[in-house]
Amino acid sequence: MTTPFLSPQRRRRFSSYFVLALALLILGGVYSALAPTGYAQDAAATTADQVAKGHDLFILNCSSCHGLNAEGTTVAPDLRPEGAAAVDFQVGTGRMPLKQLGMQAKRSIPHFTQEQIDQLAAYVGSLSATSPKIPSAGQTTVRDANGQLISGVDVAKGGRIFSENCAQCHNVVGQGGALTGGMAAPELRLATDKQIWEALATAPGNMPSFMKQLNDKDKLDVIAYVTSIRSNFDKGGNPIGRLGPVPEGAVGWILGVGGLLVFCVWIGSRI
Repeated sequence: MTTPFLSPQRRRRFSSYFVLALALLILGGVYSALAPTGYAQDAAATTADQVAKGHDLFILNCSSCHGLNAEGTTVAPDLRPEGAAAVDFQVGTGRMPLKQLGMQAKRSIPHFTQEQIDQLAAYVGSLSATSPKIPSAGQTTVRDANGQLISGVDVAKGGRIFSENCAQCHNVVGQGGALTGGMAAPELRLATDKQIWEALATAPGNMPSFMKQLNDKDKLDVIAYVTSIRSNFDKGGNPIGRLGPVPEGAVGWILGVGGLLVFCVWIGSRI
């Protein structure tokens, strides 16, 4: 008579282990599917960390002008209603912090890394729940991967909005121009889609505050127009920097009429 490979008692013991392992596996799977992932908690912790680091950066670099709590002073505005979008625009384009009070904030190389800019924006944005937020990439996208305008974006309407509200200062083709008091409207050649959106949402510098009333669709139309005129072909010849009729007229008189006068004098001297 042969002895069984496993006794009934040992089989029962191994069966118990198998059932316990299977139960633990099923329980773990159900918990993984239904329990919170923790991503929201991690995101909240990251945001809180950004705000804390942004506060430290603000105290060191911005509070001397804008106040310890960004409430503004006699030399700099209150930043609380301006929000994260204004900070991302001003600091991201190198306009802030100013090197010297009284001078116009001009585009330059940013003084902070993108991580630090995000931290500053997170801190200022935390001071007001209704202040303008930094737009996501999807909010400012006007063209698809092939460079074609996405559905619903209207370049012609953007051109009308720009001509009626922006061209007086920025020039109809976005080349900028002189303003009163020694100020100047910047050219828009280097402005990204996000920066154009943020400028329309916060109206920095001398921009009229009513531009903040544009809805999201109008902002996209303006972005589409501004980015489209950068690649326009100049059918009239050399655009002379697209600075407008004054420099073009000066070139016409100085080189054109002046050249004709020199030629006439030369012809007269030969007779």
